[in-house]
Amino acid sequence: MKGEVSIRDMRNEDYTRIIEIDKQNAGKNRAPSWNQKVYNYLETYPLKRLVAEVRHEVIGFLLGDITGWEYGFAPCGWIEIIGIAPEYQRKGIGKKLIAAFVDHCRSLGIKSVHALINENDKQLTNFLQAACFKKGRLVDFELEI
Repeated sequence: MKGEVSIRDMRNEDYTRIIEIDKQNAGKNRAPSWNQKVYNYLETYPLKRLVAEVRHEVIGFLLGDITGWEYGFAPCGWIEIIGIAPEYQRKGIGKKLIAAFVDHCRSLGIKSVHALINENDKQLTNFLQAACFKKGRLVDFELEI
């Protein structure tokens, strides 16, 4: 990879690139609510928003939250959305973003960080395990209608 990777707080002007990276990974535009969620993170939520960049080009992002009370946990970090441009995947960028989020949580006295994923997503499971995550205590219940 040419250039040093740096992690910084996200800015409003990063929005278009973040949506582009997500579209590259998902292969399509996500539901309109996803775009609104990213916008809300940028505009209204007091949450941790990070980007990874090389030579001033955004190549990855992480949107995180501090919550947990609704699950009976002490406050904890939540990785809501993470994405890395395909040409920069498998180069440690995601781990750097997670490490920056974990450092932020640690600075607030937070003791754990969580991520919810589809159990069939082996690529994301392997990535999180490589970043030292293990299966947590939450169980998803579903009612098909």
